[in-house]
Amino acid sequence: MEWAGSGWRSRPITTDERRHRLLVGDRRIVSTAALNDLRVEGVVSQRDDGSPAFAPAVVVAGAFTGGAPQTFARDRTGSIQVQEIATMTIGARAVRAGGSIKGALG
Repeated sequence: MEWAGSGWRSRPITTDERRHRLLVGDRRIVSTAALNDLRVEGVVSQRDDGSPAFAPAVVVAGAFTGGAPQTFARDRTGSIQVQEIATMTIGARAVRAGGSIKGALG
């Protein structure tokens, strides 16, 4: 995008966001009255604002700015969660007990 026919290009700032999720589960029959469930989930996300400068910026005070964007920021986050649930059948009743742990990565 040019500014007022000057031939100078404006400096757009782009944003790119990626998110990856992996979910793995396992269910085991321990006995005729017991069942065990295990679930592990990992999430990694990355957000890029702007882009690395590949050329100098041109700034004319009060008029315009042109050239390459001079702003770049990257934010990476990750987490993992482990969940364990045991289910037992006692007579006509089902009893469930379990727990969950969640933590940050990197």
